[in-house]
Amino acid sequence: MTTLHLQDYNLSVLQLVTLPNLVLATIPPSHFDQEQDDLDISPEIIEIFKTRLQEHKIRFEFSYGPWEGLAARLQRDNIQHDLILTAETIYREDSVTSLLDVLRHGSTSHGPAPTSEIRDLNDLDKLDLSVKWPENETVILVAAKVSTTQKLCHIFAT
Repeated sequence: MTTLHLQDYNLSVLQLVTLPNLVLATIPPSHFDQEQDDLDISPEIIEIFKTRLQEHKIRFEFSYGPWEGLAARLQRDNIQHDLILTAETIYREDSVTSLLDVLRHGSTSHGPAPTSEIRDLNDLDKLDLSVKWPENETVILVAAKVSTTQKLCHIFAT
């Protein structure tokens, strides 16, 4: 069973954006009324969605709220993931520590790992995707947009 854990600060984002997009990405367009502007998620669509998830052995887990809560749960329950993807807009410097705690407690290894820092499109050539990912370690991919001060940029660079 593959579990995808999806987190957002706001419950409404998970309900109104994330889950409907998962349904749309999972179910062929032929199951939807193409003539309507609104998407009708009928009981039939929900059953098709659940069936497809079962067929592909996929389970979704959702959580919402600040990163501190997820970090504490990951640490308390010793939950570790093989792959962590995050795309963040950092609004407050004090939230960086909580995000790093989620990455630290949710990963299978806590030691230093080689990293690639991509600051702009020219840096993409530095990535070597032919290197085999470690089998017993978590792969963490982070894309962060900093919307505050240069000081925060320095935190990510160190």
